Amino acid sequence: MLRVAILMFCLSLSPAFAVEVTLPAGKEVPLPGTDITVRLTGVRDVRCPSGGDGEWVVLCLWEGEVHLTLALTDAAGQSAEILLCNICDNATHQAVALGQHITFIRLEPGRNVLDRLDRPVLLSDYWVLLRVRPE
Repeated sequence: MLRVAILMFCLSLSPAFAVEVTLPAGKEVPLPGTDITVRLTGVRDVRCPSGGDGEWVVLCLWEGEVHLTLALTDAAGQSAEILLCNICDNATHQAVALGQHITFIRLEPGRNVLDRLDRPVLLSDYWVLLRVRPE
């Protein structure tokens, strides 16, 4: 019983742990332990194409850029829009908004899946993995 009490006390003093959140495009997802929802509202995907179709081969020297636009809203109606990017000069892979530190982990699906679609890629095709922790 004493160990449980000590553990609970230590957890109450330590900063909150980060959680990973899977965010399908266009859907509002609550951030665990908060009154904040987040929505993926835009993707600019200029990652390297997946490869060849037998007639051509793609050789990429870098992975390419991914730009994400996220919209956050809390229960009081405050909102924020943030831009995250994997390797950009004008943006970053992490940002702080509404008291939450948000880090871009990865965008899915990969180009190998998207390049096989028989139609243009839609925002709804994407999902993103984020790491979130209180500021």
